[in-house]
Amino acid sequence: MRVVICEDEKHIADAIRSRLEKRYDDLEIEIYYSGNDMISAFEKKAERGDVPLSASSHKKIHENFADIIILDVVMPGMDGFDVAKKMRDKGDGSIIIFLTGNEGQVYEAFKVEAFRYLIKPIDNDKFIEAMDAARGKLSCVTPDQERYIFIQNNGALTKIKTDSIVMAETYNRKITIHTLDSDYDYYGKMSDLLEDLGEGFFNPHRSYVINFRYVSGYDSHLIKMENGADVVMSRRKYSEFVKVYTEYLRR
Repeated sequence: MRVVICEDEKHIADAIRSRLEKRYDDLEIEIYYSGNDMISAFEKKAERGDVPLSASSHKKIHENFADIIILDVVMPGMDGFDVAKKMRDKGDGSIIIFLTGNEGQVYEAFKVEAFRYLIKPIDNDKFIEAMDAARGKLSCVTPDQERYIFIQNNGALTKIKTDSIVMAETYNRKITIHTLDSDYDYYGKMSDLLEDLGEGFFNPHRSYVINFRYVSGYDSHLIKMENGADVVMSRRKYSEFVKVYTEYLRR
């Protein structure tokens, strides 16, 4: 498994390498001390045809630059967000874990599909949890690890994988669940649905439940979802949403 560390402070980069080597014995670790150096290496690899070249198709042509990238945000020259954006624009799908001392930058992190967002000084338990989760994402998910809900749909019991649910909305007790490829209607309570869905879901308004996985942007009035939907944000829910969503990105 290839892990790239991009951190301009050598003592922090060395400490991260040490933590990784103590915990895992299957890693190939490479360190860059600036965003410019890492992008230069990425582009050289792309020229050789070893990383994705097409941003329009979002289809991986070759392997990603790394399995996991541990990327500092604040660096001289090109910062971590610029590095990540440039790589994403060229189709790279490496898992990115951001490191920063500024909690307020979390909004930028999800623009480039960050997997986690860790605050410096780095807590070892949170760091290891993030790495274990990233490694788990890279592994094949077994059926026992998948979560499902069951609803009564058109007179039949329907099984829906929770990871595929983008959002749900309700009107007159009728709930519509929007998944990646289908919609399901049934009668029920949003409170019961939210309880069944569990971690990773949130109700920003009494008429909606959203999956954090598919949030593409937000402000104090609306949450934009990857399926193109704009979900209303209740004024009293905004602060809670920001707090819970920030925690979700850190995990």
